[in-house]
Amino acid sequence: VIVFVGWCLGGDWGHVLRLFRDADPGKTSEVFLPFHHRQIEISSMAMGVLGTSWDCSSYDVATRLGLPGLGETERHDALADATWQLQIFESLMDLILWKEKA
Repeated sequence: VIVFVGWCLGGDWGHVLRLFRDADPGKTSEVFLPFHHRQIEISSMAMGVLGTSWDCSSYDVATRLGLPGLGETERHDALADATWQLQIFESLMDLILWKEKA
């Protein structure tokens, strides 16, 4: 099972589906995914863990978690953004695990 994790999954997941659709041009609008998947949206996770609102940005959450923001050049780099979102996800998971132990 693949776990797809991201801040706002709607747009990202749409790009993944488009790539699979484009890889098989004989298909119509239906996309066959050759794997099972689950999705974890970090913004929803932050709402549950930190009590943030829907309009809270990833920068606001990172600040609350004590993480640095992305620099100007990193903001337009997909790998840097993915790595940063991973740090946010891991920090939120640490808080969940810490709360479970308490």
